[in-house]
Amino acid sequence: MARLAADRKKFYPGMPTVTYDCPAYSTDYWRGQTWLNVAFFAVKGLENYGFTDVAGEIREFLLSMAYWTAAFRKITIPSTAAESSTIPSPGAPRS
Repeated sequence: MARLAADRKKFYPGMPTVTYDCPAYSTDYWRGQTWLNVAFFAVKGLENYGFTDVAGEIREFLLSMAYWTAAFRKITIPSTAAESSTIPSPGAPRS
């Protein structure tokens, strides 16, 4: 697994749900996107089996990806069917 996890044509660095070189890979929903819950358990498995170097690299990439995604987007949480409230991204100035 560590060999596949470190392979840029397979899972490195984003741990997608389908390998990057798989014909079914897609950026449409499930097949191909990085899902943090799935990637988290893959990293934990690598760590548990002693593959700490590749696990650490993937973990840092995932955390960086999550940080930059959150930093440049607003999260909209619907409070009712008719309205929603917008929460600024972390570090964004409050109005």
